[in-house]
Amino acid sequence: MVPYRLQDMAARVGIAGGQGLAESIRAGIASPLLRGAVILLIVLAQAANALFLPVVLVLLLVIANRNEFMGRFRNTRLVNALGVLVVLVIAALSVLQLARISGILE
Repeated sequence: MVPYRLQDMAARVGIAGGQGLAESIRAGIASPLLRGAVILLIVLAQAANALFLPVVLVLLLVIANRNEFMGRFRNTRLVNALGVLVVLVIAALSVLQLARISGILE
């Protein structure tokens, strides 16, 4: 026997009204019925992440190097070099992932 209802458990972890957790669990139980649509949504979300993540990383690097935003906490050359390396790796992984999604690579 479960000692708490889903709404009670959600309220204990701070979800307003306790409906969020219960709805998430219900959606998780119902998702096998919509398997094809859910998988398509996940693939599309992954493709969107592959497109936007490198752009966001470059913008973060640019902002982190501006004195008017960061002041004395501006990036050092080492941090910039590591940041560029991360951007290049993420961009390469994004291109590979988009190629897999589009069917170019299998």
